[in-house]
Amino acid sequence: MSGCSTGYYAHTTQGKFWGATCLEWRNQHEFAFHQDSGHPFYFERANGEKIIPKSIYTDGGSIPRALWAFRGYSPWEYGPAFIIHDWLFIAHHCHDIGYERYDVNEAADIMSECIKTLMETNPKIVEKSPGRMYRMNLAVRSFVAKRLWQDGDCPPQPPEIVAEQRAQSQPELRRRAPASRPMKVEPKKIPAETKAPLHEQVLDKLIQTVPVP
Repeated sequence: MSGCSTGYYAHTTQGKFWGATCLEWRNQHEFAFHQDSGHPFYFERANGEKIIPKSIYTDGGSIPRALWAFRGYSPWEYGPAFIIHDWLFIAHHCHDIGYERYDVNEAADIMSECIKTLMETNPKIVEKSPGRMYRMNLAVRSFVAKRLWQDGDCPPQPPEIVAEQRAQSQPELRRRAPASRPMKVEPKKIPAETKAPLHEQVLDKLIQTVPVP
């Protein structure tokens, strides 16, 4: 039953995170990501492509809120991965130059690459779970996510974030990218995760058998 998820995990390429994530908590599930223009945070794909976000204000809207209640669907369980995915979502709707070519499926694949990278490079922090990565991929390919991707508007951003975005340009961020160091996260001792409720275990098994569209 786990064949779909393990196969998808095996075929998903691994990239590399650079820089550091600076998140400012604004409200429940609402954060501001502040990009360091001198030492940018970004994700480098296996093919060398760099996804470099600008500063953004986000509530995790690229992950359908109806799915947050299920284990592994929270948009903040894999913070760096969701900053990248939320940036692709916002850049698409706000017509940021260079990001109009991405569609919902490629954005989903990039998010999976980010999650796998976190699982493989931070095993003491991020549990390796092909099933969980697979579930998240299906969530951001779902009909709900596709409708949000296709019909959503450019989400409003606070004035201070807009000011930061205007001061940031993709050419300059890319020029500064070599100054960034590999992302480093210090492991902390956390309690062992409790076993998921029975209904979530059943859902996990069902979702893992669904082929990626």
